[in-house]
Amino acid sequence: MDRTRGYASSDGAEIAFHVTGSGPDLVTCLPYGYPAELVWDFPPAARYFTRLASFARLVLFDQRGTGASARDADAPNLEAQGRDILAVMDAAGCERATVWGSSQTGPGAIAFAHAHPERVERLVLWATTARLLPDSDYPEGYSRELGRRIMDQLVAHWGSGAMADLGHPSAANDAQARDWLARMERATGTPSTAAAIGAAFGRSDVRSQARELSMPVLVLHRTGDPIVPVAQGRWLADHIPNSRWFEAAGTDHAIIFGDWGPPVDEIEEFLTGARVARGRERILTTLLFTDIADSTARAAQLGDHSWRDLLARHDMVVRRNIAAHGGDELATTGDGFLASFAVPSAALAAARAIARALEPLGLTIRAGAHLTECEIAGANVAGLGVHAAARVAAAARAGEILASETVVQALLGGDAHFEDAGEHELKGVPGTWRLYRLS
Repeated sequence: MDRTRGYASSDGAEIAFHVTGSGPDLVTCLPYGYPAELVWDFPPAARYFTRLASFARLVLFDQRGTGASARDADAPNLEAQGRDILAVMDAAGCERATVWGSSQTGPGAIAFAHAHPERVERLVLWATTARLLPDSDYPEGYSRELGRRIMDQLVAHWGSGAMADLGHPSAANDAQARDWLARMERATGTPSTAAAIGAAFGRSDVRSQARELSMPVLVLHRTGDPIVPVAQGRWLADHIPNSRWFEAAGTDHAIIFGDWGPPVDEIEEFLTGARVARGRERILTTLLFTDIADSTARAAQLGDHSWRDLLARHDMVVRRNIAAHGGDELATTGDGFLASFAVPSAALAAARAIARALEPLGLTIRAGAHLTECEIAGANVAGLGVHAAARVAAAARAGEILASETVVQALLGGDAHFEDAGEHELKGVPGTWRLYRLS
């Protein structure tokens, strides 16, 4: 997707932003840990932002002191955040816009909307709060001790995917997600900057401004949010005069994890007045499953430490070859991968390249490819086609790359050569399937 990049000047600080999509302007200050340039590198996140850009002109920017914005700037306070939003809007050509605040950028978005109602057409608030800590008339806040423990853990493990353990349970055991989060954290800034921004978030109190907002406001929150309790989102919805409340299921703090489809549908209707009847998006793709053959025996032979090191090298090889052949990594499956490819020949070429690259490591894979329609729902890929592709791979012996008949038919007349591998019953998939072995 095309993106226009630029810098806005705010109090002498350069604020990096980029613009993509078409529709009503949606200006988003990304929270700490999510630099705008890298959010597109993780397929579930890229699908999420592409979905937003399908109905909005999306303006993303890194707050001062983070990402591609000025790193020598002080940690942003509410006033500085407001000036940065205004500078980005001017530079991006936004006369009036919907402003989005999430997590620790939410209080700044509320303060900006209160100070500049002439520039804010609507306000979207995701997983954020007017005040994080408790007060005599604010029992929704959580204790300073809990806040201190969270910040101590975040700072101690910053740069290693710490956000997965703290706020994104669905990503905690996902190697691809953890690797992406670790790179995002390091690209955003240092642990000390994370601590400074966290402290500023803890000091924020925009309850009075929230009560006086005049524009329409959409407040969204997940019921099991582990960072900002859902009670704080409900407080916003109860005290902002012209607000709508949407409570989503799930336990992930960031919207890109878990099922983001329903809240994004709500945002689309809030911005455009209607939502497209999408149901679950279906795509035609070639799915490739890979798996290390005899991995249990090899792990027992090597021992835990050596096996983890070998598995890390395996993962690097597989990821490099998926990307080199134009594929998208969808998930990891223990000691295997699921990836999608636009054309079957690329999936088979990737499987062959992976197998060859792993030979010097003493690893043998088995793989299966299937051309199918499948469903994209939020960050997840689903449908019977996914199960069929997994069963094709499970039918392969060590060193084999099997393909379903849909793959073979698509490649008639091409350079790929196949041998008939016979008919198979694939567990949980109706019918009898003829499979083919890549020569």
